[in-house]
Amino acid sequence: GVSRARIARINADGTLDVSFDPGTGANGPVFAMRVQPDGKIIVDGTFTQYNGSSASKIVRIHTTGARDLGFTPPVWAATLGSLAVLPDDKILVAVGHQMCFLNPNGTQNSLVTPVSSGSYYDFSFDPAGRLITSGAFGTISNNQLRRNIVRFGVCSPVSSVQTVNSCGSYTWIDGNTYTSNNSTATYVFPDANGCDSTVTLNLTISTATTSSVSEVSCDSYT
Repeated sequence: GVSRARIARINADGTLDVSFDPGTGANGPVFAMRVQPDGKIIVDGTFTQYNGSSASKIVRIHTTGARDLGFTPPVWAATLGSLAVLPDDKILVAVGHQMCFLNPNGTQNSLVTPVSSGSYYDFSFDPAGRLITSGAFGTISNNQLRRNIVRFGVCSPVSSVQTVNSCGSYTWIDGNTYTSNNSTATYVFPDANGCDSTVTLNLTISTATTSSVSEVSCDSYT
């Protein structure tokens, strides 16, 4: 037979699809996988390697089984669980009792904490696009009692950049007055359901200048 380590693709007749070759595959358990609209596959679990190279519990693989090296997720200490691919191509990952939204390239977009403790076993969406999750939890973050299953409103946190050009100084929404260029200040717009959004300031301060004009006039000058 043909060896496959924890991940394989099966043909419609139940036979192994040998064109999908993950090499040595994952070196630990795989808990979840989702296929993106482009056919690439997101896989997570407790593994630390994929096909012999280092992996932080989550990888994206091509339709051939080869790893997508353009997918660069964060490094997590917590156990990863359920996955979902969102309509805007972001990826929702269960990270312990938190939910992490990844950008399409794997970088972290935002991290939310809808439940106070526990874990998620499954993500799915109803026809209205609301997230339904099941798992091992009892209370969501606003202290409402929910026993192991809950539905959330549509939540896709937004990260944006506000570009500002100002003369001399600028007072931003965070209450701080800036007198020099700044591209690192951030402000979080909190959401009662844990769907916070973040804006980053891109500020350019221009230095005010003064000048004098000398004029000579006879009788009057406007």
